[in-house]
Amino acid sequence: MLTGAWWSVTSTTIQNCWKKAGLTITDGQPQTDEPAAEDSSSKLLSEVAEQLAVDPSVTFDDYVQCDKATWTSVQLTTDDMLQSVQGPGTQDEECSDDMDDDVTAAPEDCDESVSATNALNCLRKLRIFIAKSGTATEGVHKNADGLESFVLQSLCCTCQKTITAISNKCALSDDHVCIV
Repeated sequence: MLTGAWWSVTSTTIQNCWKKAGLTITDGQPQTDEPAAEDSSSKLLSEVAEQLAVDPSVTFDDYVQCDKATWTSVQLTTDDMLQSVQGPGTQDEECSDDMDDDVTAAPEDCDESVSATNALNCLRKLRIFIAKSGTATEGVHKNADGLESFVLQSLCCTCQKTITAISNKCALSDDHVCIV
């Protein structure tokens, strides 16, 4: 069965996969062996959209590219890479335990909303700062891990609430058809 499935894959399918991965130069349009394949994917998407109450403005390409901007690792600049290889530079100022009041002061405006993405970006910068300081202990790294865990749990709870809200809207009958 697996061999039969593999032999049904065309060279055009493989070329389109390489183009989507960005490993070949494309003219912007994927090649197709059959025009019916495009119709079947749009038909399939419309069926899924009807059953799951998906926003009609979401296109098939939007669905396929939904995680394109997701970071899977830290994006380093050239300066960050040089700093990690060369080690922390010498500081002109002496390190002191006295911190400025404006750095340690509690935020006055607690009504400000911060997204999980912004919080994760701040944590990424905090990790870079900790790595460059050279004096951070294992406890400091564990604290950063704890903060990241908190933000990710908060993000998961938000996603779970969204999924629950959608599933509450969409009660499945015995035929597994969405009734809204």
